[in-house]
Amino acid sequence: MQKRFVTGRYTSVFLSVVALLLWLAGLVFQEGDNVYSVLDPYASPVLHGWAGRLFSFILYVVVAYILNSLVVLESSTPWLAGLFLWVASSLFLIHADFILAFSTLLFTIATVLLFSCYRPQGVERRIYTAFMLLACVTLLFPQALYVFPLFAIYLVMVRMLTVRHALAALLGVITPYWILFGTVYLVPSLSFLTLPFDTGLSGLFSGYSFHADIQVPLQLFMVLEFVILSVAILLFFVTSSPANPVMRNMLIYIMISNLAMWVLSWFSNICMEVFLAWRLPGFALLSAYIFTVRRTKLLNMFFVIFNITLLVIAALGIWNG
Repeated sequence: MQKRFVTGRYTSVFLSVVALLLWLAGLVFQEGDNVYSVLDPYASPVLHGWAGRLFSFILYVVVAYILNSLVVLESSTPWLAGLFLWVASSLFLIHADFILAFSTLLFTIATVLLFSCYRPQGVERRIYTAFMLLACVTLLFPQALYVFPLFAIYLVMVRMLTVRHALAALLGVITPYWILFGTVYLVPSLSFLTLPFDTGLSGLFSGYSFHADIQVPLQLFMVLEFVILSVAILLFFVTSSPANPVMRNMLIYIMISNLAMWVLSWFSNICMEVFLAWRLPGFALLSAYIFTVRRTKLLNMFFVIFNITLLVIAALGIWNG
């Protein structure tokens, strides 16, 4: 079954159709609330209903397309886009939030730009743009502030953290805030744009406690995430590390960043789903890595369990409504 899915010509199409059906099921059976974003009070009520779910699906399709163009594995992974949509569609709690989907798109683009820094031409421009996009995400969800050190870690890994590159990153971080506060200074009536600094940051840095009362589908998915991460680390360091150093650094970074955000999710007192949505591209990449580089009976069984678990998560999401 694993081989059929990985090498099949229509695997991505099949998984995309399943994802669309699950998104439609969420529209019919679920009335999920949006994850809190600083723009929620200003969003049209229509965007909290079917239109928001439609925009979310379109944005996640764009994320899937971007992932499909990213070369992280040495072997071809044409089913990666479908896999990402299949994973995202099984998590009904993120369907309704188009602002979260938009932040995931910005986060993915920023990460892809960061991964392209190994090319010598225009490194400063790509670093500037990557950090600028991540700073834009912080204006929607201040939790993205925790991701800046992860981006810096990747630059250290690829030996790109020179003075020029650090200045490019700093300018990228400053630009959205300079535009934001400059706009509010010139037009005081737009002071609501500074809402992240009135509410978001105070919630971000206070009152941390371990989460024990999260929804069952989310608990189950986070356990699956940990298993996928563990298997990926085992395969990477024991049997199937890519020979290409660029791909090797990308995979190591994805493991580090997903693990860091996974831990933050358990201890974050607000917006647990935010870190979840940002981990999905990395989760899909690690899953594709596991099921592409090795084909054994044990991994074939794990592949079946992986898909059954996603089905159970989707069914629980519909059941809980």
